[in-house]
Amino acid sequence: MNEETRTVEQDVERFRMVAGLGVAASKLVARLKEGRVGEGLTDEELTRVAGKDTRVGGAGYGALMTAIRRCVAEGYVWKRLRGADCIKCLDGPEILEFGETTRKAIHRASKRMTKRLGTIERDSLDEAQRRQFDTQFATQSALAVCSSTTTRKRLEVRTVKPNVDPKALIEFMCSGTMETHPTNERNEHGTRTD
Repeated sequence: MNEETRTVEQDVERFRMVAGLGVAASKLVARLKEGRVGEGLTDEELTRVAGKDTRVGGAGYGALMTAIRRCVAEGYVWKRLRGADCIKCLDGPEILEFGETTRKAIHRASKRMTKRLGTIERDSLDEAQRRQFDTQFATQSALAVCSSTTTRKRLEVRTVKPNVDPKALIEFMCSGTMETHPTNERNEHGTRTD
């Protein structure tokens, strides 16, 4: 073996390929699994590991997001910190805070979509579109109710157990909290009456 071949072999890094992932994502998964709660990894370090720019908009950003999602199954929750150019392995209270932020975002998005759907004149739709409208409206309304602060507080008061019966939970959340969708009635000027 000549000197040049030995140098090339030393430069080749050994890592375990993760099924269904590319090289960059596999390397990132391996690195993130080594992490500890509270540890932060800078974009420079992540870019070095992946061999691609892992910053937002970089060629390796998708691989990083894939690796972060894959690590949740392994018990590691990583999150990008805004304005810090790094990711952090979250502890329990930080994961709860992350969950609360996500709940609020889901609530806002579902309320907006319910309002958008409320602008549709249901009577002008054909049967298939009405069914689609009803399904979407029911789904978005349920999301809005389930993700509301009021529902969260009601669940806290009742001390909900982790393995709750889904049917019982839906009944509980719908008991007196569901709002009906707009009637779409219009006056003689064509403006909505609700």
